[in-house]
Amino acid sequence: MNYNLFYQGSVKNLFEGQDDILFEYSDRYSLFDWGEMPDHLEKKGEALAVMGALFFAEVEKHNIPHHFLALSDKSGHKLDWTPTPYLKVKKVSVTRPAKTESGYDYSFYQTRPQEGLVPLEVMFRFGAGSGSSLIKRAAATPALLEQWNLSKLEEGKLWDLPLIDFSTKLEKGDRYLTHQEAQEVAGLNSQEFSLLIDQTIKVAMVLRNIFTQMGLELWDGKLEWAFNLGENRSFMLVDSIGLDELRLQKNGKSLSKEFLREYYRSTPWYHTLTTAKSIADRTGQDFKKLCNQEPPHLPAPEKELATSLYLAFTNDLAQLVIGQTIFNPKFTLSNWKGWA
Repeated sequence: MNYNLFYQGSVKNLFEGQDDILFEYSDRYSLFDWGEMPDHLEKKGEALAVMGALFFAEVEKHNIPHHFLALSDKSGHKLDWTPTPYLKVKKVSVTRPAKTESGYDYSFYQTRPQEGLVPLEVMFRFGAGSGSSLIKRAAATPALLEQWNLSKLEEGKLWDLPLIDFSTKLEKGDRYLTHQEAQEVAGLNSQEFSLLIDQTIKVAMVLRNIFTQMGLELWDGKLEWAFNLGENRSFMLVDSIGLDELRLQKNGKSLSKEFLREYYRSTPWYHTLTTAKSIADRTGQDFKKLCNQEPPHLPAPEKELATSLYLAFTNDLAQLVIGQTIFNPKFTLSNWKGWA
């Protein structure tokens, strides 16, 4: 089958077929909304594709609808647990809200479409870590605590059930939303909104169970959903789940994309970037044009740690879910040098 490139992102390329889409995961990575960073992490793309397939296989056991079809080669032919950067999924339409003088026009979603991407990023949070922006947001917006039925948020504590948080997905920049705002933006009635929250909690609990068995703490993650055509405005899990969408820890050590963020926060480039973003927020300018520095390359030791992390994580996850490793078996989390 022929697939045509229709989107090239900083990390992932999308190819369109007649009835499906191929995700091609690259070895590129992105941080702080900058886009592609200067280094590539060998086999990261293969790790993310296999990782996504493993998570979909696990959520399917719990009867959670999703758009995953198969791991595949670049022609869309199915592959069985073979390293590949390609993930084949059902096609999902995306309707972006038009930019207006007062914000964005979400009137399309008030027509109650039966299929297509829900215009929300849905986050689950099992805790608020040290310095978490969640605590600052809750202090500034009392409605957040009210919607979660909480009187306060305790820093550094993991909860039995996750809090569900929302932001916009299809605007130029992500914008946090209260539950009421999220429901209105997506054009959901109360029953549909409750179902979206329940489904997100269900996925979050499945993921936490997996990571508990792997000896890891799941702090938060983000999901995307689409309306499930023909299912009376129910939802199916879309995009994919991987290290880049999760915040994981073991003994206080970050085991996710946060690992890379921690390094870059110590660089002069990051401080210039935060200043540029602050100016851009006030003036509406492009923060990348205001930032007069390029991000530095990762030092060799950090690059090796990041590369091996993706392979080790995928191997451990595969061993748990399908009883076999995918990459060289020397890559395991117990052998990962980042614990030092």
